[in-house]
Amino acid sequence: RSHCVEFRQRLFWTLSVLFLFFIGCICNSSLFVILLQSLSPGIKFLQFAPGECLLTSLKICLYVGVMLVVPCVVHQTVVFISPGMAKFQQRAAIFFAFSVLVLFVSGILFGFFVLVPTAMIFFANYGLGVVEPLWSFDKYSGFIFVTLLNSGLVFQLPVFQMVFSTFHVFSSLQMILKWRWFFFLSVVASGVLTPSVDPITQILMSFVVIFLYGLGVCVVLFTEEISIVKVPRLSM
Repeated sequence: RSHCVEFRQRLFWTLSVLFLFFIGCICNSSLFVILLQSLSPGIKFLQFAPGECLLTSLKICLYVGVMLVVPCVVHQTVVFISPGMAKFQQRAAIFFAFSVLVLFVSGILFGFFVLVPTAMIFFANYGLGVVEPLWSFDKYSGFIFVTLLNSGLVFQLPVFQMVFSTFHVFSSLQMILKWRWFFFLSVVASGVLTPSVDPITQILMSFVVIFLYGLGVCVVLFTEEISIVKVPRLSM
């Protein structure tokens, strides 16, 4: 029962932080709108219904608030589960949490500075001279934030590899020997998670997935070597 109470308290504080971020974003919603429009210069944005611009601004603030509250969610999760862990497990949990945050922020930055501009250039130039690009700002902003969130999720691939290794689902040797299947499944997953259908963005994401997979294998190898070194010392 005490765990349920603590869980409710931490959930309440997390939702409260999300609400504060949401209110703060509403106070500066015009800055986010200008920032999103700057990613596609020369494109005219339209609203097709009364109040659509207001609803879109609220969606943008909610998306930004969700991304900003991720560190709080990770922190509350680690604090909630750490009392039932040994010291080395607590250190491992902190390492996992730090890895999740670093990779998530890296994914967001990669999506914002690489994926989204590449996709916008492709869509803006495709059919240029035949049709005039007039985009719905609601769908445009939704496309951008879905791309950013999915990019942050794709960047969690090394974390999933570490989790699989920790629970002895896959070892580093199995990841190396079955790299073709892992590459195939990872690329398919990245293609599904990436909302853009242009080939350039898909190719970029595929290269990123391959790099992340190799990074994850190296981290798993390193952790396995550390565990092998520690076991003889403990037995002595």
